[in-house]
Parts: sequence; C-alpha cells; structure tokens
Amino acid sequence: MTVEFHMIWRDQVGAVSAIRQQHGEEAAFDYIVAEKLMNFAEAAEERPAFARELPRFVAAIREAFPLDMMQSGLQRVARYLEEDKADAADILREKQGNPPSEVDGGDGNDDTDDDFEDAEMLARRIQSLSARQRRFEFLRDLLISERLGTA
Repeated sequence: MTVEFHMIWRDQVGAVSAIRQQHGEEAAFDYIVAEKLMNFAEAAEERPAFARELPRFVAAIREAFPLDMMQSGLQRVARYLEEDKADAADILREKQGNPPSEVDGGDGNDDTDDDFEDAEMLARRIQSLSARQRRFEFLRDLLISERLGTA
C-alpha cells in the first residue's frame, strides 16, 4: 500500500467537524488554515502532486466555513503572522545592536561567533516568516474570493 501524502488534506478537512465540536470554531479554523493549509501550500511549492491538490483543499475549506467566519479567522491568523515577524525582527535588532564587548560578557570567551550565528538564524527566521506571510496572503485571496476557477 502506497501512502499518498498529497491526499492527506481529505482526512484533515474531515477532522474539522470533531475539532469544532470539541474545541470551538476558532480552533477548527486555526487547525485547518493556519496549520494544515499553510503547510500544504508550502509543500505545493516544491511538489507537483501537492500543487495539483491545493485547489481542492481550498475549495473544501471554503465549504466548511461561512464567509464571516472565514474573514474573521483570516484576520486573526494575519495578526499572528505579523506578531511573529515583529517579535523576530525585534530580537534581531537587539542582537545586532549589542557591541561585541557586551555580547561576550567581558569574560575573555569569544562568544561573538555564537551571537553572529544566532543573528543569521534570526535573519533566516524572518525570511521564512516573510515567505509564510506571502503564502498566507495568496491563500487568503483564494479563500475569500467571490469565485474560484479559470473562467
């Protein structure tokens, strides 16, 4: 039996009803959009099988939530993404603003290499969050568009 990972979205959409009943509408929305759809869309950027399934996944989510819930949920997810990006940028600015004498603690150990690696890691994190935000904006447009299709 071959596992078709690009079809996993069907089970994930199927779980929305149980999540909604147990944890509420917001939790169900966050699960399927902020977590599952966002990760699926990222995979679709590199894997054609996922890209082919993405429109069906989006259509299933559109059917699962009324427009007003979709809009409020998307606004909430957008805020989360903005906050994550702002937090990472603040930490990066703080790291970059420390002169080496403060960073190494004056103990004679050269900890500045670790701090530069941390700064590079934070810069990559910000790039990743920016890519995630662009992906979200694309998905948001699909989720609230009046019509889907090529016509």
